[in-house]
Order: sequence, then C-alpha cells, then structure tokens
Amino acid sequence: MNLGARLKESLPESWSVALAALGKMAADAGLRLCVVGGCARDLAMGLRPPDVDLVLEGDAVKFAAAAARALGLECDSHARFGVATLRASGGFRFDVASARTETYSRPGALPDVSFGSIEDDLRRRDFTINAIAVELRPGSFGEALDPFGGLKDIEAGIVRLLHSKSFIDDPTRIARCARFSGRLSFKVEPETAALAADALAAGAMDTVSGERIKKELKTLFEEKPSGRGRAVAAFSKMGVDSAVCPGYAMSAALFLPEDLAAESETAERFAVDGAFCGWMAGLAAASIGNARDVMRRLSERICATREEERILEAAGEIDAGALSAALESAAGGAEVCGALEALPLEALAAFRAAASPQARARLDDFLLRLRGMKLEITGEDLARIGFGRGPSMGAALAELLRRKRNGILSGAADELAAARDILNNGSERTKY
Repeated sequence: MNLGARLKESLPESWSVALAALGKMAADAGLRLCVVGGCARDLAMGLRPPDVDLVLEGDAVKFAAAAARALGLECDSHARFGVATLRASGGFRFDVASARTETYSRPGALPDVSFGSIEDDLRRRDFTINAIAVELRPGSFGEALDPFGGLKDIEAGIVRLLHSKSFIDDPTRIARCARFSGRLSFKVEPETAALAADALAAGAMDTVSGERIKKELKTLFEEKPSGRGRAVAAFSKMGVDSAVCPGYAMSAALFLPEDLAAESETAERFAVDGAFCGWMAGLAAASIGNARDVMRRLSERICATREEERILEAAGEIDAGALSAALESAAGGAEVCGALEALPLEALAAFRAAASPQARARLDDFLLRLRGMKLEITGEDLARIGFGRGPSMGAALAELLRRKRNGILSGAADELAAARDILNNGSERTKY
C-alpha cells in the first residue's frame, strides 16, 4: 500500500516537500529514513498528525544537523538519546530518532536500548496500529511497511497488542490501550483485553512508579474532548483505575455525552493569572464520588504535589447533588460564597459539569462577580470612626462584605453607614 498521496493530502505542502528532501538526503548517504508510529497511523487513517516522527537507520543526531544546514531548519539535538528535532515556522516539527531495539531488565522498568533496523524499531512498539512505517526514499516514497498487520487492524477499528508479554514489560501500555481506544473509537481486541486483565490481576501496575502513572493520567486528561470521555470509560472498564489505587473508581459520567466535557473546561476562563490546571480538573471530574481517604491514597500513589492533593481531596468531598441543592436554595450571594469559596477552581470545574442549570448559574455568578468582590472602605476607615484594631474590626469587615455580597450595600457611603450602625449597636451581626 502506498500512502504517498495521503501524506501529501494530510500535511502542509512545505512539510511534504521537506520530507521528500530528507528522504533523498538519507538515500544519498546510504541511509534509510521512514515516517513511523502514530504519525504513520494517522496518515493511514487520512488524518493530519500534530507532528511528524521519523526513524533513521543510522546516527539521527548527525543526520539532523546536516539536514538543518542543508534545508535552513532549526535543530535541537539530544545525543545521549540518539534523537533530534527539526523545526521551522508554521508549526513545522520533525522528530528524528535512530532506529533501535529495546529490552527490559525487569517488569515496569524503563527499557534498555541499542541501535537497530527500521524493522527492529517497529517490532519494539506497543500495538499493531502503531507498528507501521512509511518509506521516504526516492522510488519508494510513500510505501507502507506493515509487518504486523496494522493497516488491517486500522480498517477493522481494533487495538491489538503486538507482543503477549508487552503489558508485563510495560504496564503503562494498558493505559495507552484505553486512550487509543477512546481517541480513535476503536474496540480493544479480545485477546488484548484478556492480556490486560491478566496483567492487572497479577499486580503489574504495582511495578510502575508514581511519576509514570501520573504522566499517563495527565496525558489521558489532555486528550481532546471528542475522545476523552470514551478513554475514561475504557480506563474504568479495563480496571486501570482500581489497579492504580485500590478502591478508586474513575467515572466518565461528566464527560459523556461529549458536550458535557466542555462544561468541565469552561471554568478555566475564570482562572486568576492563568492559575488553572486543566488535566487536574479532568481528573477531579472523573473522581467525584470517591471517598476522601481513597483520594488521599491516590494522591500518594501518583506523587501529587500539595496543590494537586488539595484538588483531589476537594473533589472527593463533593456531593454534586447536595451542593446543587444548596446553591439552588441559597438565600444570597454570601451563602453561595460560603458553599464554594473553600473549593479549588479545578474542583469547581468538575462540579460545574455535574451541576443543574440553576446551580451552574449561581456558580458562574460566584466565579465572575462574588469571588472577586471587595469592600471600597478599609480598616483605616473603620479606625477613623472609632473601631479598635483587632478581632472586632475583622469581624465587622467580614459582616460588611457579607452584606455587600447579598446586595444590601452599594458603594463606600453605604459601607461606611453600615459600619457606623454595627459600631453603635455593639454587634458585628444584625438582622441583615
């Protein structure tokens, strides 16, 4: 099968021209260069890949440096890993790696690598749909290398494991299996699903470090909304969630149907100074309903930062139905603030997706108006009318802000008059 036409259709013209030039440079040097992996898969599906992954039978770093000089590209090299990145304007990015083989010293460990052929490089990959290469040499430009039947599996819409021990060697591949299933709307091939279940039952995920699990979760919740819900559902169906943390249950309820996924992201626009972690908002949305102690164990398992731990524990405490009811019946803005202001924004984003329309409107009012509301007068103004500094002044300021949030006060004059009323009545709280 020749994918040359699809390559030219899927990529900007400047990219396909550059690939042809790189293929000729490699051939002239007696080397072999191919498009590989997810990029080749996307081309076979008629999709535009976000970037282009290339594998060279030879020294990728040396080749990339020469290609950058010849084609006027920028080049970042990592000689230790045998990889380099070529860049140009317009989002152009080609990652070039030396073809390699992999062995695993123990289950869950990172692989030991050595240089090899293109076929060796395809053989080390996770699934058949990712074990495809596209030739770039003149005369065979666009020819697909498909030693494991990946093109047939793409046509059938299935995710099939390449090697029976692959999930034992690297259990994070089970998470990737779920992600690919969701992203591409593919079914997991029955034997692959059985191998994943066997690996999880044998405790394979226990061999993976918390940092690597966290990386997989981050990648999951950075998926596009169109595939994220299906991927989360696959995580749960395959048992990846409870394998990561016993007792933990991941739910896709706030991601399916797909238009709900957007609701959990809408709160990002309310972030102050960009302080919003989108993938954590996604994880929080998938975690609502788990007990606080389970969320604490999950935080420990993924080596969460203190802020990430705070977000997850807050999500674990959310009772979406009770919180919605509280907002719907709240008498005023101060009560809304009391219900919401202790929750991190990411947890609020998760709740927003689950809330009723009325509760969502109250939440948006909190995020847009009430959360940032401030008094126009200060403690200095209270001191001038006779307040002593200390707890009584703090309590008076809090009461004034409560009244302002409830719409009772408007402007500095109102605030100062109310402050005098509080002072004269000898109480920080009145009938308001």
